[in-house]
Amino acid sequence: MINSTSDTLSFYQKTLEGLWTRNEVISNNIANSESEGYLAKDINFEKVINEYLSASKTDYKSEINPEDIKYRIQHQRGLDVKSNGNNVDIDKEMVSLAENQMKYDLASQAMKFQLNLINTVLSESKG
Repeated sequence: MINSTSDTLSFYQKTLEGLWTRNEVISNNIANSESEGYLAKDINFEKVINEYLSASKTDYKSEINPEDIKYRIQHQRGLDVKSNGNNVDIDKEMVSLAENQMKYDLASQAMKFQLNLINTVLSESKG
């Protein structure tokens, strides 16, 4: 469970890192969309985050450290391979890029809100 402000901020940081890495992976897929033999990649971001959140809900008494969140870049499966051995679907990648950017913006806004909340609490406690 996310038990502290520090864990919450670490969770947001790991989320932003995962989304940033996904942005790089998608951009690389787009850049290689015509490269012979290139196979599209993705990051197992949602799976890892969902496992972390499920574990923190289930095991609410134990410490689950956001620093333990580890992502892996892997080849996408089930995509059609073109005659040049490439399986990048440029339309799918462009949609994924836009979707990922929205997720990144949302996560960064959530982190900013958390930091503003901390700032408000600290300001009020001085008063």
